Amino acid sequence: MRFCGRPADARHRPLPRGAHGLRRERQLGRLHGGGGYVADKLAALQQELYKDFVTTDELAKASDARALATENGKAMAEKAHKLGVELVEYITKDDALEPGHFTDVKAGAYYEDAVKWAVDKAVTSGKTVTTFAPNESCTRAQAVTFLWRAAGSPEPTASEMTFTDVKADSYYYKAVLWAVENKITSGMSDTLFAPDATCSRSQIVTFLYRMQNSPESKAENPFTDVKADAYYANAVLWAVENGVTTGASATTFDPAGDCTRGQIVTFLYRCLSK
Repeated sequence: MRFCGRPADARHRPLPRGAHGLRRERQLGRLHGGGGYVADKLAALQQELYKDFVTTDELAKASDARALATENGKAMAEKAHKLGVELVEYITKDDALEPGHFTDVKAGAYYEDAVKWAVDKAVTSGKTVTTFAPNESCTRAQAVTFLWRAAGSPEPTASEMTFTDVKADSYYYKAVLWAVENKITSGMSDTLFAPDATCSRSQIVTFLYRMQNSPESKAENPFTDVKADAYYANAVLWAVENGVTTGASATTFDPAGDCTRGQIVTFLYRCLSK
């Protein structure tokens, strides 16, 4: 599963013809190309509707069950319609289809090219239609989902989830299955993945390193905070040797430091876009 030095787009989509072709390809990419903003919005709606759905017990206790059911159905339909309008606008609006449309990704930012690449390859679509939130912490669930989408969102062969904190209806369910079966991660314990925990700098370089089949590195260790027996030691040396990161400073890597969304897409971009 080596990606460094190879095109990151595993789908090998045909080149579009003209401006209309490019626009159409990006529209289809937003709708089908790995989920991103659309999938996350739909998953959130599904959970919200499930939470608000009137139960048979509630109907049985209601003085007017028909009226309650009608009102409940109308409220859920309105929520679904509102999201549908938002998603149609997102998919078809020209300025929303440009990779550089985020108001919080400034020209010249170190992660500018990485964000454009990540959006174009359907690795992520941002936090909203107009914001990427580059300085927000990135969770472990988001990190493995980015990796999974960068690999082309392959269908995992495993069907049994060993982690009790990864639910079958979560947006990252398949990504975690894929990451475990490819030995990219083994979780925080045998039964916990900690999807909402912030992904650390040592964890993301280790994920990338294992995604590259854990290649040997002959680089010298310049970091005083990376011990030779640390689980991430070889991953850090590999990352530095391959230009994925240069560390927090000339002599420190800050392995336990929180990784932001801007940093993580930059690490992915430097490794997977070559």
